[in-house]
Amino acid sequence: NLKNVIMIDIFFNESAEYADIIFPAASFAEKDGTFTNSDRRVQLIRPAFDPPGEARVDWKIIQELALRVESRLDRNESSGFEFSSASEIWDEMAELVPAFGGISHSRLETEGGVHWPCPDMNHPGTPYLFTDTFPRGRGLFNVLELRMDSEQPTPEYPYILSTGRVLYHWHGGTMTRRSVLDKIYPKALMEINPEDAHRDGFENGQTVTVSSLRGSVSVEVKISDRSPKGVVFIPIHFSETIVNELTNDLRDPVAKIPDSKISAVKIERTIMN
Repeated sequence: NLKNVIMIDIFFNESAEYADIIFPAASFAEKDGTFTNSDRRVQLIRPAFDPPGEARVDWKIIQELALRVESRLDRNESSGFEFSSASEIWDEMAELVPAFGGISHSRLETEGGVHWPCPDMNHPGTPYLFTDTFPRGRGLFNVLELRMDSEQPTPEYPYILSTGRVLYHWHGGTMTRRSVLDKIYPKALMEINPEDAHRDGFENGQTVTVSSLRGSVSVEVKISDRSPKGVVFIPIHFSETIVNELTNDLRDPVAKIPDSKISAVKIERTIMN
C-alpha cells in the first residue's frame, strides 16, 4: 500500500520490480567506511575501484536525497546531512554512542581493528565480553518445555519441509547468482533421505511438485543422507522456486521468529506437458 518505493542496490533484482525509483549503489569494493564482525571488531574498508556509471556510495545517496527534501521544505539549515566523508559520519556515531567513543578511522588505520565497547581513545577495546561476570551477576538459565505449535505431518502431508541456505549463495542471490558460484549451484534442489526416496519412487534429477496447505513449487530431486527420514530441504535463494510459498506464517510468541523451518508438505511427481 506504499505510495512510493525507493530502492538502493547494486543490481536489479526481484525487489526492484516493485520500485518506483532505483538508485544505483556502490559495492563493497567501491567504497570506504567500516564494517563490524560478529565478534564486535570494527575494521576499515577501502575502495579498490571507482563506482561504475552514476553509482554512488550509500551515504551519499541518502544525504543527497535528504538535502533535496530539505530544499523542497524550504529548510534554511540542514538537519545533519552535510557530511564530506565516511569518517565524519563515524565520528558523529562515536560521539553519540559511548561504546564507539574511543574508535576513529585514524585509529583503525593504525591498529587494523578495534573491538567495541571502547569508550575512549586510551581504552584498548574489548575482545572478550563478560570474562569475569555478567551485568546481572550470574548467568540466567531458563527451562524450556517442548511445544508442538509447529505444523505437524499428516497422512495427506507426510513430510516436514525445512528451508535454509546453501554454501554457495547468500539470501536472494543478488550477488552470488551473478558470479561463478551460480555455475556450481545453479538451481534449487530438494534434498530427500535415500530411504524416503526409495520407498516413494523418487530419483535423482526427477522433477517433483512439493505442496503445502499454502501453495506448490516444482523442484528437482537430490537424494542425500543429510536429510533425516521424513524431512526434505529446499534452499531459499531461487526466485524461480519460491519456497516461502509453502512455509507457515506462524511466529514464535516470544522471539517473533517465523516458523519457516517446519512445514508439512506432500511430494508428487510432476506431470510434464
